[in-house]
Amino acid sequence: MNKQVVSIETVGEMAMDLKSGEYILQVQEDGVVEGAVTGREILKYLKSTKSNEDYENFLCTVVGTNEVRRLKELYKKEPRQGKLNGSRNKSSEGSKLTAVLYTRAEQKVLEYLQKNVKKTEYQAVLEGVKEQRRMKQLAALGDVLRKRSHLLLHLDLSRVSITRLEKGVFRNCAVLQSVVLPNNCWMVGSHCFAGCKNLAQVTLSQELISLGMFSFDACQKLEEIVFPKNLKVIGKYCFRDCTSLSAVELPPSVKVLHKHCFAFCTNLTHIHLPENLDFVAGTSFLGCTNLSFSVDKLNQSFSTDSSGKLLLSHDGKIIHAYPSATGHVKLPYGIQRIGCSLFRHCKHISAIELPEGLEVIDEFAFMDCRGIKSMQLPKSLQRLGWGVFIACTGLQELILPCNQEHLSLGHCEDEEVLDRILQYPSLKQSHGWNDVVGDGVNPKIRISAENITA
Repeated sequence: MNKQVVSIETVGEMAMDLKSGEYILQVQEDGVVEGAVTGREILKYLKSTKSNEDYENFLCTVVGTNEVRRLKELYKKEPRQGKLNGSRNKSSEGSKLTAVLYTRAEQKVLEYLQKNVKKTEYQAVLEGVKEQRRMKQLAALGDVLRKRSHLLLHLDLSRVSITRLEKGVFRNCAVLQSVVLPNNCWMVGSHCFAGCKNLAQVTLSQELISLGMFSFDACQKLEEIVFPKNLKVIGKYCFRDCTSLSAVELPPSVKVLHKHCFAFCTNLTHIHLPENLDFVAGTSFLGCTNLSFSVDKLNQSFSTDSSGKLLLSHDGKIIHAYPSATGHVKLPYGIQRIGCSLFRHCKHISAIELPEGLEVIDEFAFMDCRGIKSMQLPKSLQRLGWGVFIACTGLQELILPCNQEHLSLGHCEDEEVLDRILQYPSLKQSHGWNDVVGDGVNPKIRISAENITA
């Protein structure tokens, strides 16, 4: 294996010249980040760190009150765009006034910062500009690698001083086999390594706090990931479809698992939930058909059943996850609520027995369960959430208890229950019915004959 040590300034050009084969590419700092900083670079950096309003106010401050007043008078006949001309439209893009302000500020911003901010703040701005230069070079490297198909590359960024990797920088780089992140990187942006289908090994920074959504989506050869102890955020779809991923250990600092973060990791067999984790989205482990759970004894939010297959609330009344469900499923007595999207896309379920005592079935709970032909709802049920049976194209019969006077169907996305009380004789004609079953699902409604009194 050929090892190449290359400066960040020339890494893109270097990658273009690599011949077929397997390489270790170690990237290091160089003079590109030490050159003179321009006013344009400073303004670009500040725009990325400030709100639009704060950025425009900063431009006005740098240019000066009198000059701004003169420019406003000069351009008062221009179409009103942006905050500076009094419009409600916050975007000033395309405004001639803002363009002129930008040009004036570009000429003065270096002098302004040197005179009006603390030395530490000024140095922080300069370092931010230099980091943007580094990220620009890495983006150029990503553009080159996406076009190469004859390489196998092990990329070492540990010597590059970057605190974050930006959105999509190495997306769909099929040549990458392993990556070592920068030592001081605290954030991996969305889609950063998404679609890197040959990426098998990743070394994360010990400073890492946040993994953005889709950051390792569809990295199908990734077998293991070791999280740093201070990681707090694992974004939506972060490791979705990482079908080779078999080992995951969540650090105690993680409190939330967002939707689809480990969805369709079919080789994942066990995951231990740490003591501080207090939220797991219903689709966090969607399609993880071999998965079992264990929960830290100090965790106050979750528990499991004796098999470890069901992830329950701490009191055992709510099911949060059951990704391994297949065939004929019988839910345990004592369950009062089925969580959002719990059985979504579980196409291998043929039947589900719902226990008496169940009160709420949340939205999308059985979405796309095409193998279910009949379902009997318990008399204790009080509410069916929005979209519960959407795409259940095999559902032919829905059996309702005879002694229940009403059932609330559907609710808003903000979790507020809609006031749709439906009488059984007119259930299909009710306004909320389509919210529950969607288009193309038309089961027969049958009233159970049980418990009818003379």
